[in-house]
Amino acid sequence: MPEPTRTPAGSPRTANVAVFLFLSGSQAMIPFVPLYARSLGAHPAAIGLILGGYHVLPLLVAIPLGGIIQRWGAGRSMLAACLCGAAGALVMLGGGLPYLVFGLLVFGVASLTVVSSGQVETLLNVPAEAWDRAIGMFAFSTSLALIVGPLAGATLVRLGGYALIFPGTAVLVLAAGASILRLAQRPRGEALLSRPPSRRATLSALGQPAVALVLLCSMTSESALSFWSGFFPLLLAGKGFTPEVIALYFSLRGVATASIRPLLGVFTRLASRARVLIVSLALMALALALMPVLTRPTEYAAVVILFGIAAGFIFPLTLALVSVGFSPEAMGTGVGIRQFVTRVGQLLGPVLLGLVTQATGLTAAFVTSAVIVGGTAAVYARFRARGG
Repeated sequence: MPEPTRTPAGSPRTANVAVFLFLSGSQAMIPFVPLYARSLGAHPAAIGLILGGYHVLPLLVAIPLGGIIQRWGAGRSMLAACLCGAAGALVMLGGGLPYLVFGLLVFGVASLTVVSSGQVETLLNVPAEAWDRAIGMFAFSTSLALIVGPLAGATLVRLGGYALIFPGTAVLVLAAGASILRLAQRPRGEALLSRPPSRRATLSALGQPAVALVLLCSMTSESALSFWSGFFPLLLAGKGFTPEVIALYFSLRGVATASIRPLLGVFTRLASRARVLIVSLALMALALALMPVLTRPTEYAAVVILFGIAAGFIFPLTLALVSVGFSPEAMGTGVGIRQFVTRVGQLLGPVLLGLVTQATGLTAAFVTSAVIVGGTAAVYARFRARGG
């Protein structure tokens, strides 16, 4: 089996900077898309479909995209994605729902490419024994965007209304592209494997029950996160919270997520990755169940922090637990498969739970999401208890 050529340690750090800038632009926009869509006349079920549509095209290209990134190079892939993402953000300025949907489709593929490229760059250029720390720092860069992005978006809304967030997002996305220029100039094939993964190697990895169950955990947790991102603003707005306060809660979740991720290696040394994942899923389910029944700002702050801590661990843990099942030659495809599964969850979350909201209200939708996440934690815990 050919070994990947190692690149300088700075290449994953450069990718992390680009991911941070791109996702800052994304998070400046996404929390306000439901409110912007409502201002255009969309009802709750339509908002769910719009947010779900953001994940449709990435869902279709996720698996082959991982292999393409591995062979073409993370730098080139990120740069192309940043240019497309900026164009998608500007398309949303068209002023109607069709422009919003089309722009979100383009931006969704760009976002998938940037995040997948960062993951491939980390996994192929960091020894497996150092993955917890490296993946934790990659996830830390994404969680910093959860802090900066919503605050930037709230500032733009205050200065010029919802429409101003789209050019603001484009500027941040182009800054991400500028930051990756040096990595994009790396000769094609450097740090890449000489041949694509075999189908047998990929199927062998997917046939492992542990890998399949972690993919299920990833899907259900991402479904809950996607639903939360789209409908938590509506929950708070219905209780009289202003856009600025809503943005602060999103940033508070980002602070909690960012603060805990650098400590991932510490927790996995004290307990196994699987145990930390099970506890994190249970905490996320608890937070989701509590959110619709709270009334005080301080109560929401505490539960959002709990939710952010749980989300902070789940993403890097599922990435590490899935990746250990794939050989180096199949790593890019493994990242693509995981992205496919998470995009399924991100699509189903707002669409299905948007329909639940339309039929029975936000409270039932939040409880349903909590039951799904909690049930997944129970299934995975039972499997691990049996020695799986």
